[in-house]
Amino acid sequence: MEKKRFLFIGNSHTYFNDMPELVRRMCAEAGFCEAEICMQALPYATYQAHLEQETSLRFQMVYGNFDFLILQQAAHSPCPSREETLRDARVLLRQARLNHIQPFQLLPWAEERFPEHQEALNSVYCELAGTEGIPLIPAGLVFERARAEKGLPSLYWRDGEHASPWGSYAVAATIYSCISGRSPIGLKAESLSYAKIDKRPGQNEWGPRSFPLKADACRRLQELVFKCVRMQRQAFTNRPL
Repeated sequence: MEKKRFLFIGNSHTYFNDMPELVRRMCAEAGFCEAEICMQALPYATYQAHLEQETSLRFQMVYGNFDFLILQQAAHSPCPSREETLRDARVLLRQARLNHIQPFQLLPWAEERFPEHQEALNSVYCELAGTEGIPLIPAGLVFERARAEKGLPSLYWRDGEHASPWGSYAVAATIYSCISGRSPIGLKAESLSYAKIDKRPGQNEWGPRSFPLKADACRRLQELVFKCVRMQRQAFTNRPL
């Protein structure tokens, strides 16, 4: 398989349940590519916070030989303003393109208790996609549609903001489908969970923790993901020039 290098820039919503590793596994399982994954993500990190880490970010962009950049902005309260998000995203996009990296912008999901926030998120990132020509990864749309699907486990972790293992699987499948152009239907029904026993640092159990998914529900989730990806792809293709 061809090797492809992925750089994830984000925050806790990126690294929850080792989501980038799920992307790597999906790419390998489907025979799309041998993905090499790198991640720059810190709790609460905004695009501005990443830009302030100028030395490490520059080194990643210039010397990392990345094929794909997946951007995930902080999106829950308190979150950056529309103006700040657009300004800083454009800096990141410019640097990616200067270094021949294909960027993708992840559309965040609203908090479980504030579903009405999704409309504002959609507006910001659709504007970014329209003005910068960057493909959107419609994770927020998947979360929104999944809420209305009976029989699907919650995509939210118990705090109502981060992704559950089901949610991380959904995000990873959406990323995989957007980048590969392929359907996630039929991929293995298995997620990851890195939930610790307690909050003490230095625990020994740092290896990957498998989280099996119910096959029927996983299939329905895969179908929902692919439907949302196709909708977003059609919207991107038909955007005004």
